[in-house]
Amino acid sequence: MLIEIPPTSSRRRVLEYAKCVEDLVDAVFVPEAPLGRPRALSIAVAHLVSEATGVPAIASVRTKDINANALVSMLGAAKLLNLHGVLITRGDPPLMGKEVGDLGTEDAIKLARADRRLRGLRLGVVVSLAKSRGMISERLLGLDIDFAFVTRMWDPEQMNDDVFSAARRRGVEIVPYVVVSRSEEAERVFELLKGHQRVWRPSEVPRLVELLEGLVDGILITSPHRFETSIEVLRSLRS
Repeated sequence: MLIEIPPTSSRRRVLEYAKCVEDLVDAVFVPEAPLGRPRALSIAVAHLVSEATGVPAIASVRTKDINANALVSMLGAAKLLNLHGVLITRGDPPLMGKEVGDLGTEDAIKLARADRRLRGLRLGVVVSLAKSRGMISERLLGLDIDFAFVTRMWDPEQMNDDVFSAARRRGVEIVPYVVVSRSEEAERVFELLKGHQRVWRPSEVPRLVELLEGLVDGILITSPHRFETSIEVLRSLRS
């Protein structure tokens, strides 16, 4: 089980988040500039959480914000800090400044794999179920990746597909991205995500976990605007 931790620049808050999750999850994920809004560098936040708890941490890198030179430097930092992995994604348009557009996700993965200094660094990508099966297969089976976060899952049956089982046989970890929100906040969160991602109620998550058993390698829990909801869900699953 994984949880998404907001990339706040408040050291106190990061450590509070870390204390909440250390006995609940197998790993944490820190996104880079979620929804394009600049925050503390995800690699730094992930390292701080991992150092404080011993829990493996994954950070993300947005190719819309950087060129090839910066990508290699950031991945080098992630390896230096012994992060559990880096998710490479294009990301949403930046709130400040212009898109760099130097690299796509596929180009970034190939560039990283060609650099001997980055050997051993676990890399992952986002796979959207809104894409065609051919595009999903190309990303999962055509790239040298270690894990994939799957978005836009509306029904757990979507994960019961040969393309995912083939990727898992190759050693790619498949992790659905599950957005959780209380009823009174769900509509707001759904609008925030522009209707692209299903919002699950906390009461629905235990059954979802059961249905996904054997089909995936983990589940990433996130609750935009209310981190406490993610903690409540994880505690209920542990009880």
